[in-house]
Amino acid sequence: MQPITRGLLTVLAAVTASAQTVELFEAPNSYFTVATANNDRGDIVGYFQEVDSLIRAGFVRDHSGSTTVFYIPDSRDVVPREISPAGEIVGYYLDAATNISRGFLRNREGILTTIAVPGASVVVANGINPSGEVTGAALIDGFWHGFVRSPSGTVSLLGIPHAFSTAINPGATVTGFLATDHTAFVRDSSATVTYFQAPGAERTLPVALNANGEVTGWFATYPGGPSQGFLRSRAGQFELFGPPGFSYTEPQRINSAGDIVGWSFQLPANQRAFLRTRNGALTLLDIPNSSGSAANGINNSGTVVGWTNDLALNKLVAFAMRP
Repeated sequence: MQPITRGLLTVLAAVTASAQTVELFEAPNSYFTVATANNDRGDIVGYFQEVDSLIRAGFVRDHSGSTTVFYIPDSRDVVPREISPAGEIVGYYLDAATNISRGFLRNREGILTTIAVPGASVVVANGINPSGEVTGAALIDGFWHGFVRSPSGTVSLLGIPHAFSTAINPGATVTGFLATDHTAFVRDSSATVTYFQAPGAERTLPVALNANGEVTGWFATYPGGPSQGFLRSRAGQFELFGPPGFSYTEPQRINSAGDIVGWSFQLPANQRAFLRTRNGALTLLDIPNSSGSAANGINNSGTVVGWTNDLALNKLVAFAMRP
């Protein structure tokens, strides 16, 4: 499938804050712009919604600053979730006719492939590793199944009942959770599965893992209750974290060094992006002119991407914070 491409993103500002450079950017004529992930080359992906439109489109901004906006024909929303070191993008879109999610893979040349899982009515692609292996979840006969798609296009189910896969690392280890009771799992390349809950948790939701097998995500002690972040080592040891004064902490990504980004908030409306470094130091990110923010991606150089609610523009714009 050939996506429709057009437009460039507009750089709004580049300022230095707390020894870091923060760049704000948005799509033209956008109601909001959100960056969701970045890779080690400095490419950034995300999505935006145009003013007076219900359609969300994807974008990829390469390391040189050149940006491509892409639409998927006959879709209502496009949500990129991850980008590989080679620039391959995975995510999902909503079919305009059925309002059902379909997974997609977009290669560096801009060619888009819908990820088909036999028998599935819904498919979501959540992660891709450097080899081009994709993981996600498919709804088959009313039940979720995690899957891995090979670079050649072969799809294999994980064989874990009710699994919803969220991420895959360079060694083809997959993490995710069970849709029935939110028990977390790690499945290695030999198909050995380990189930776990964070200490004291009633539900545990892992969202990312790195090349070392470290998993991050969040957990709650009861449904709908306050959440804390966790870091689980490959050996199964846990570190729990969250900034003081915030009831909810939800990590989103982890890099190879073990640095974690995400967001924390305290009701009714105080949301802040955070960075937690390998040594356990957690910092709320200082984004100028912001009334709220979330960090969604971090690469191995320490560049963080996400969104901020810009007070001057009174809308969400994307940011890239570079060390």
